[in-house]
Amino acid sequence: MAPAPLQAVGGEAPRSLGDHFSEVLFSMNRNCVGLLAQWLEETLQDPTFPSTLVSVQQKDAFRQRLLREQTNRRQVKDVVKEFSLLCRGQQGVGYSTQ
Repeated sequence: MAPAPLQAVGGEAPRSLGDHFSEVLFSMNRNCVGLLAQWLEETLQDPTFPSTLVSVQQKDAFRQRLLREQTNRRQVKDVVKEFSLLCRGQQGVGYSTQ
């Protein structure tokens, strides 16, 4: 069974699949923003999900930035990529430019 989008972004799937999961989140944001907002709010309350390496503030920032982008697919990919690197503990170690 494939991991849910946030589990995948949080490190359960290879980084090479990040763009695919950002597409899923982008589509959800365009077509059912209310449900996505509720789902993110409930899901990200768990302090260990999707990773123990991200703080509540980082999760809130991710949620807000993601929900703000309903038309810019590239921006959503960047937001998801940055959050994924945070979840994997790789932010600022040279991976963020790939």
